[in-house]
Amino acid sequence: MTRRANWPSQGVSPFESTVTQRGEGADSASAPLRNRLYRNLFIAQFVSNVGTWMQSVAAQWFLVESHTADSTPTMQYFIALRLSR
Repeated sequence: MTRRANWPSQGVSPFESTVTQRGEGADSASAPLRNRLYRNLFIAQFVSNVGTWMQSVAAQWFLVESHTADSTPTMQYFIALRLSR
């Protein structure tokens, strides 16, 4: 059973996870991932970082593969798009 804090009368912050309040697994490295909100934020940040990495690699690959005299305006366009972020 999860103990609910009646903050501030019981002196426990509402932002503490129930895992820490119960004392179950508070010392393990995966304890923060038991908090649903933190776990969702962690997964969303991971997916965002993978997407940023993929975009960076694709842009660099494009610039290396299409480096000819005919593609100079296209390269300038992609560089401008990348720098505008």
